[in-house]
Amino acid sequence: MVTEKLLVFRERLKDFIDDGEDVKSFAAGAGIELSRLYDYLSGKHAPSAENAIKIARYCKCTLNYLFGFEKNYKKAEICVAESPCARFKAAIDGSGISRYRLGKELNVSQSRLSRWYNGVQTPELVSLLAVAEHLEIPLDFLAGLK
Repeated sequence: MVTEKLLVFRERLKDFIDDGEDVKSFAAGAGIELSRLYDYLSGKHAPSAENAIKIARYCKCTLNYLFGFEKNYKKAEICVAESPCARFKAAIDGSGISRYRLGKELNVSQSRLSRWYNGVQTPELVSLLAVAEHLEIPLDFLAGLK
């Protein structure tokens, strides 16, 4: 469930900060606002896909690890290869599940799915988490990472 993935993210983020530096230095190094980092640590807000990628890049790990799709840390260089919309379209086309069925199963409107599928709107990270979990595909793939 997405909520569990966000809890894992918070714990792993805290671990990275505890292992290295203070929160202010971590935020500066990752290139995100300090207030945002505090929001993530407190659970007040989920990160945007852009900020999650910045954190993964700074921590040299995958999004899959940060959000608990993988148990073990392995060093990774993060690089964006394709837009999340293009990957979303590829995932849907390759899944054998219709957009209608996916929308019903995830409780997402058809108009929103259509905007993601057609590249009009980029899915938010929590939506990418839900789709990755539901379709059992790597979050890194869905986020457009190489």
